[in-house]
Amino acid sequence: LTIPGASGGAIVVSTAAAPAASAYVSRADGEAAVRAAAIEFGLPPSLLLALAYQESGFQQHVQSRVGAMGLMQVMPDTADWAIGFLIWGDLDVHGSATDNARVGAAIFRHLYDLAGGDIDTALAAYYQGWGAVSEHGIYEESHQYIANIRYFQGLFE
Repeated sequence: LTIPGASGGAIVVSTAAAPAASAYVSRADGEAAVRAAAIEFGLPPSLLLALAYQESGFQQHVQSRVGAMGLMQVMPDTADWAIGFLIWGDLDVHGSATDNARVGAAIFRHLYDLAGGDIDTALAAYYQGWGAVSEHGIYEESHQYIANIRYFQGLFE
């Protein structure tokens, strides 16, 4: 999906998500889950809403071809790590939009803290992984991802 950008450039939304057997939630419920998670983890709601929109279009029922799940498109191993180290409880990132949003927000908050509060670095790390950002810097393709989210953030303010 390509959306015209404000600067005349194209904004590309991930098309990797494909339907999976998971809970369907309305866009309003997906947005509400993401907004609540942003507040819980001290993040600007507009930023986390933009991230979720880029990742899944607020669709909890999607799974990417590489296995990322739900609203925040969290990888299963990353979700397991986050549930063990960042946010505790019996959470279902696949079936629950609320849990998926909370785990995604916890992961993003962790990356934001590692990045010293630099939003673009945290966004790049969410997309390409902290190790890759630390070792190689922000990949060229990550710049468009970051630009998309920054554009969408303005729409949610």
